[in-house]
Parts: sequence; C-alpha cells; structure tokens
Amino acid sequence: HHIRMQVIVDGQYIDFSKEAFQETYEKGICSGDLTETPIHFHDNLDQFVHIHWANISGGQVLKYYGLNEIGGPDDIMGYQTNIEGSFWPKSLEIRGNVLPDLIDNQKLWVYIGDEENYVSKNASEFLDQDLETFFGVQSSLTKARESAWQNILSPVQTLAHGGYINDTPKQVQNTDSQISEQTVELSQEELEDINDLLGNVVIFIQANEPSDQEIRERFDNLVPLQQSVCGG
Repeated sequence: HHIRMQVIVDGQYIDFSKEAFQETYEKGICSGDLTETPIHFHDNLDQFVHIHWANISGGQVLKYYGLNEIGGPDDIMGYQTNIEGSFWPKSLEIRGNVLPDLIDNQKLWVYIGDEENYVSKNASEFLDQDLETFFGVQSSLTKARESAWQNILSPVQTLAHGGYINDTPKQVQNTDSQISEQTVELSQEELEDINDLLGNVVIFIQANEPSDQEIRERFDNLVPLQQSVCGG
C-alpha cells in the first residue's frame, strides 16, 4: 500500500524525489527487487511512499531515513528471522541518515487529510501505530484476505501495480510501463483505490505549531495520483 507524506523542517521542505531517498530498480517492469526493502520512494516521485511489508508504522518510515523517534539502534531497523536457508537472523539496516534529527525544542506536528479538510493527530500515534491503524483504513490486500473465506474465487479489489480496478475490465498499464492510449480517465476515488492509498500525512518539525495557512498550503500541494505506480 501507499501513503503520501510531506515533511517540513523549520520551514524547509524535504524533497523525497531527490536521489538520497530514491530506490533504483530495473525499469519497464514491476521488479520484485522492490519488495526486498520494507519502505521506499522510486521513479523520482516526491511524497509517494511505497510500503511493501506488513505492519509498518510511521515511526519506522522516519527511522528508515535516519530520523529515529522510536528507539533502538539508530542504524538498524530490526532483524529478519524468515530468511530462507539461514539459521541466523539478518539485520535490516536503515536506508540512510537523510532526515535530520530533532534538535533543541523541536517537536513533531502531525496532520492527515486532503485538499478538502485536515485534522491534527497525536504524533505518538503516527510513530507507534501501523499505518492502516493510524489512518483508519484497510489496504486492499487486507480486505481481500479477510473476504477470501467468503468466496475464494472473488477477484482482488485492486492491483496497486497495474491490472484492473475492482472487477471491471479497465486496463491501467501495459507491460512496458507506458500508459495505454485506450486507458479510461479515472476518478479520484478510483485512483486512490488502484494506488491502495491509505491517506496523506503532513509532518512539521519545529518548535511552534504551524499556522492554518501553512498546513493548508501543504494539502493543496499533494502530488497527483497516477494510473499506475509501477514504473512511474
């Protein structure tokens, strides 16, 4: 699943499209290499966070890029114990120290919403809760798993990396990652569905609470959702 995340540190916007945050992979196809890491940005897209592992929290997203507000070693996310053919657990290192640490009296001010409305959230909830719980939204995969016992042959509602929307044959991506000329124009709801978007979060890192205007400016600048999130 995915979230759109913006981080502003003392008025300085963090651009996640920069190379320090980006994950490279073989272009033109949906590469399985991407799922080897829990969290990433790719295709030079700002804001758009790809979450490939279950139960990832907002705090883990920040820690993966160097801002550790959840404890543990600063350079290690944790340990994998399900490595095939290996008896010993494997440490999972962070992506890099590319987000600044909190200094002086800085704190996290967290908001979720969209162009229409936003609400303030407790920073500890973002840091500690898995993202589905935090946003109060189930990913399409979670929904599909929960409904599988009712009808094992029922189609998955969405395919985040190309395929069909719900059970209607709307083709959204060719294998060469180019959008088909025959692709239908999708509504915002359909785009959120196919991107398996849990929500949008804006995080200000500063001493004082941001103004309403500062917050609204961020939600007015959400990157547009694309018809496919694999290959950009």
